[in-house]
Amino acid sequence: MPSSNVNLHKFLDRAADFGVEEARCLVEEAKILWPTLSLDAPNVLALWKGLRGSKESILPYKRLSAFFALGSKRLNARAAEWKQEDILPTIVHGIIADIAIVLAHDSEPTSSSPELTPSMWAELFMSLTRIGEELVDYNNRHMAAIKDANGPQAMGDTLEVIAATFARRSDVDSCKMWMDQIARYMYVAMNSKNEELGKQLEKIVGVLKTLELNAQ
Repeated sequence: MPSSNVNLHKFLDRAADFGVEEARCLVEEAKILWPTLSLDAPNVLALWKGLRGSKESILPYKRLSAFFALGSKRLNARAAEWKQEDILPTIVHGIIADIAIVLAHDSEPTSSSPELTPSMWAELFMSLTRIGEELVDYNNRHMAAIKDANGPQAMGDTLEVIAATFARRSDVDSCKMWMDQIARYMYVAMNSKNEELGKQLEKIVGVLKTLELNAQ
Protein backbone atom coordinates (compact mmCIF):
# COMPACT_ATOMS: atom_id res chain seq x y z
CA MET A 1 0.00 0.00 0.00
CA PRO A 2 1.40 3.48 -0.86
CA SER A 3 2.65 5.17 2.31
CA SER A 4 0.75 8.36 1.50
CA ASN A 5 -2.63 6.64 2.01
CA VAL A 6 -2.68 7.41 5.72
CA ASN A 7 -6.34 6.66 6.25
CA LEU A 8 -6.24 3.33 4.46
CA HIS A 9 -3.45 2.39 6.85
CA LYS A 10 -5.62 3.48 9.77
CA PHE A 11 -8.57 1.49 8.44
CA LEU A 12 -6.58 -1.73 8.60
CA ASP A 13 -5.22 -0.89 12.05
CA ARG A 14 -7.87 -1.96 14.55
CA ALA A 15 -6.06 -0.04 17.33
CA ALA A 16 -5.95 3.28 15.43
CA ASP A 17 -8.32 6.18 15.96
CA PHE A 18 -10.74 6.16 13.07
CA GLY A 19 -13.74 8.47 12.91
CA VAL A 20 -15.91 10.42 10.50
CA GLU A 21 -13.08 12.66 9.27
CA GLU A 22 -10.80 9.69 8.59
CA ALA A 23 -13.63 7.98 6.73
CA ARG A 24 -14.11 11.02 4.50
CA CYS A 25 -10.39 11.24 3.77
CA LEU A 26 -10.30 7.52 2.99
CA VAL A 27 -13.04 8.02 0.40
CA GLU A 28 -10.82 10.59 -1.33
CA GLU A 29 -7.83 8.26 -1.22
CA ALA A 30 -9.96 5.44 -2.65
CA LYS A 31 -11.06 7.63 -5.59
CA ILE A 32 -7.44 7.85 -6.68
CA LEU A 33 -6.62 4.18 -6.16
CA TRP A 34 -9.90 2.73 -7.45
CA PRO A 35 -11.67 5.33 -9.66
CA THR A 36 -14.60 3.04 -10.43
CA LEU A 37 -15.31 2.21 -6.80
CA SER A 38 -18.47 3.79 -5.35
CA LEU A 39 -17.84 4.53 -1.67
CA ASP A 40 -19.19 6.92 0.96
CA ALA A 41 -17.98 7.88 4.43
CA PRO A 42 -20.89 6.39 6.49
CA ASN A 43 -20.33 2.96 4.93
CA VAL A 44 -16.56 3.21 5.41
CA LEU A 45 -17.02 4.02 9.10
CA ALA A 46 -19.52 1.18 9.54
CA LEU A 47 -17.17 -1.28 7.86
CA TRP A 48 -14.31 -0.17 10.09
CA LYS A 49 -16.42 -0.68 13.20
CA GLY A 50 -17.37 -4.14 11.98
CA LEU A 51 -13.76 -4.97 11.18
CA ARG A 52 -12.59 -3.81 14.59
CA GLY A 53 -15.22 -5.98 16.28
CA SER A 54 -14.49 -9.03 14.13
CA LYS A 55 -11.20 -10.01 15.74
CA GLU A 56 -10.90 -13.35 13.94
CA SER A 57 -11.29 -11.82 10.46
CA ILE A 58 -8.12 -11.12 8.45
CA LEU A 59 -8.32 -8.54 5.67
CA PRO A 60 -5.20 -8.31 3.43
CA TYR A 61 -4.64 -5.05 1.57
CA LYS A 62 -4.90 -6.80 -1.82
CA ARG A 63 -8.55 -7.56 -1.02
CA LEU A 64 -9.39 -4.11 0.26
CA SER A 65 -11.06 -2.83 -2.92
CA ALA A 66 -13.21 -5.96 -3.13
CA PHE A 67 -14.04 -5.56 0.56
CA PHE A 68 -15.21 -1.97 0.08
CA ALA A 69 -17.20 -2.84 -3.06
CA LEU A 70 -19.02 -5.82 -1.57
CA GLY A 71 -19.25 -4.18 1.85
CA SER A 72 -20.96 -1.06 0.52
CA LYS A 73 -23.40 -3.14 -1.48
CA ARG A 74 -24.23 -5.34 1.48
CA LEU A 75 -24.61 -2.44 3.92
CA ASN A 76 -26.93 -0.65 1.51
CA ALA A 77 -29.03 -3.80 1.22
CA ARG A 78 -29.20 -4.23 5.00
CA ALA A 79 -29.42 -0.56 5.99
CA ALA A 80 -32.17 -1.14 8.54
CA GLU A 81 -30.14 -3.80 10.35
CA TRP A 82 -26.69 -2.31 10.76
CA LYS A 83 -27.89 0.82 12.49
CA GLN A 84 -27.55 -1.42 15.51
CA GLU A 85 -23.77 -1.53 15.57
CA ASP A 86 -23.51 -4.82 17.42
CA ILE A 87 -24.42 -6.64 14.17
CA LEU A 88 -21.63 -5.01 12.16
CA PRO A 89 -18.90 -7.55 13.11
CA THR A 90 -21.13 -10.37 11.88
CA ILE A 91 -21.78 -8.58 8.59
CA VAL A 92 -18.09 -7.80 8.07
CA HIS A 93 -17.05 -11.35 8.91
CA GLY A 94 -19.47 -12.63 6.25
CA ILE A 95 -18.15 -10.14 3.69
CA ILE A 96 -14.54 -11.19 4.22
CA ALA A 97 -15.46 -14.88 4.10
CA ASP A 98 -17.41 -14.43 0.85
CA ILE A 99 -14.52 -12.52 -0.78
CA ALA A 100 -12.10 -15.28 0.19
CA ILE A 101 -14.36 -17.92 -1.38
CA VAL A 102 -14.84 -15.96 -4.62
CA LEU A 103 -11.15 -15.12 -5.03
CA ALA A 104 -10.10 -18.67 -4.21
CA HIS A 105 -12.50 -19.99 -6.86
CA ASP A 106 -11.22 -17.49 -9.45
CA SER A 107 -7.61 -18.40 -8.76
CA GLU A 108 -8.10 -22.17 -9.15
CA PRO A 109 -5.97 -23.47 -12.03
CA THR A 110 -7.92 -24.70 -15.02
CA SER A 111 -7.66 -28.37 -15.77
CA SER A 112 -4.88 -29.08 -18.23
CA SER A 113 -5.43 -30.94 -21.45
CA PRO A 114 -4.79 -34.68 -21.26
CA GLU A 115 -1.29 -35.71 -22.29
CA LEU A 116 -1.12 -37.34 -25.67
CA THR A 117 0.15 -40.92 -25.61
CA PRO A 118 2.39 -42.36 -28.37
CA SER A 119 -0.57 -44.21 -29.86
CA MET A 120 -2.60 -40.97 -29.93
CA TRP A 121 0.26 -39.17 -31.70
CA ALA A 122 0.52 -42.03 -34.18
CA GLU A 123 -3.21 -41.83 -34.89
CA LEU A 124 -2.94 -38.06 -35.36
CA PHE A 125 -0.06 -38.36 -37.83
CA MET A 126 -1.89 -41.18 -39.62
CA SER A 127 -4.93 -38.95 -40.10
CA LEU A 128 -2.81 -36.04 -41.33
CA THR A 129 -0.95 -38.36 -43.68
CA ARG A 130 -4.21 -39.64 -45.15
CA ILE A 131 -5.45 -36.08 -45.70
CA GLY A 132 -2.15 -35.12 -47.34
CA GLU A 133 -2.26 -38.14 -49.67
CA GLU A 134 -5.82 -37.27 -50.69
CA LEU A 135 -4.71 -33.71 -51.51
CA VAL A 136 -1.78 -34.98 -53.59
CA ASP A 137 -4.08 -37.39 -55.47
CA TYR A 138 -6.64 -34.67 -56.11
CA ASN A 139 -3.97 -32.29 -57.38
CA ASN A 140 -2.57 -34.92 -59.79
CA ARG A 141 -6.02 -35.81 -61.13
CA HIS A 142 -6.87 -32.13 -61.55
CA MET A 143 -3.71 -31.45 -63.57
CA ALA A 144 -4.28 -34.54 -65.72
CA ALA A 145 -7.85 -33.46 -66.50
CA ILE A 146 -6.71 -29.99 -67.59
CA LYS A 147 -3.94 -31.45 -69.75
CA ASP A 148 -6.35 -33.92 -71.35
CA ALA A 149 -8.83 -31.14 -72.16
CA ASN A 150 -6.23 -28.92 -73.84
CA GLY A 151 -3.91 -31.36 -75.54
CA PRO A 152 -0.11 -31.28 -75.91
CA GLN A 153 0.06 -28.82 -78.85
CA ALA A 154 2.85 -26.26 -78.90
CA MET A 155 2.01 -22.66 -78.10
CA GLY A 156 3.58 -19.21 -77.79
CA ASP A 157 5.83 -18.60 -74.82
CA THR A 158 3.99 -15.50 -73.59
CA LEU A 159 0.66 -13.75 -73.97
CA GLU A 160 2.42 -11.03 -75.97
CA VAL A 161 3.69 -13.57 -78.51
CA ILE A 162 0.22 -15.08 -78.84
CA ALA A 163 -1.38 -11.64 -79.31
CA ALA A 164 1.23 -10.61 -81.93
CA THR A 165 0.65 -13.79 -83.91
CA PHE A 166 -3.06 -13.10 -84.42
CA ALA A 167 -3.06 -9.27 -84.30
CA ARG A 168 -3.36 -8.77 -88.08
CA ARG A 169 -6.05 -11.44 -88.62
CA SER A 170 -9.73 -10.65 -88.56
CA ASP A 171 -11.42 -13.89 -89.60
CA VAL A 172 -13.48 -15.97 -87.18
CA ASP A 173 -11.24 -19.03 -87.40
CA SER A 174 -8.23 -16.96 -86.36
CA CYS A 175 -10.16 -15.60 -83.38
CA LYS A 176 -11.01 -19.14 -82.34
CA MET A 177 -7.40 -20.19 -82.66
CA TRP A 178 -6.32 -17.14 -80.65
CA MET A 179 -8.71 -17.98 -77.82
CA ASP A 180 -7.58 -21.59 -77.95
CA GLN A 181 -3.96 -20.52 -77.56
CA ILE A 182 -4.88 -18.25 -74.64
CA ALA A 183 -6.64 -21.16 -72.94
CA ARG A 184 -3.58 -23.37 -73.45
CA TYR A 185 -1.34 -20.67 -72.02
CA MET A 186 -3.53 -20.48 -68.90
CA TYR A 187 -3.48 -24.27 -68.62
CA VAL A 188 0.32 -24.38 -68.64
CA ALA A 189 0.56 -21.59 -66.07
CA MET A 190 -2.01 -23.24 -63.80
CA ASN A 191 -0.47 -26.69 -64.06
CA SER A 192 2.98 -25.31 -63.34
CA LYS A 193 1.68 -23.84 -60.11
CA ASN A 194 -0.26 -26.98 -59.20
CA GLU A 195 2.76 -29.17 -59.94
CA GLU A 196 4.88 -27.22 -57.45
CA LEU A 197 2.07 -27.40 -54.89
CA GLY A 198 1.91 -31.17 -55.38
CA LYS A 199 5.67 -31.51 -54.77
CA GLN A 200 5.39 -29.62 -51.49
CA LEU A 201 2.43 -31.76 -50.40
CA GLU A 202 4.41 -34.91 -51.14
CA LYS A 203 7.23 -33.63 -48.91
CA ILE A 204 4.75 -32.99 -46.08
CA VAL A 205 3.29 -36.48 -46.46
CA GLY A 206 6.79 -37.94 -46.28
CA VAL A 207 7.51 -36.08 -43.04
CA LEU A 208 4.18 -37.17 -41.54
CA LYS A 209 4.87 -40.80 -42.37
CA THR A 210 8.22 -40.56 -40.59
CA LEU A 211 6.61 -38.98 -37.53
CA GLU A 212 3.92 -41.65 -37.58
CA LEU A 213 6.51 -44.44 -37.46
CA ASN A 214 8.51 -42.71 -34.74
CA ALA A 215 5.40 -42.24 -32.58
CA GLN A 216 4.39 -45.90 -32.66
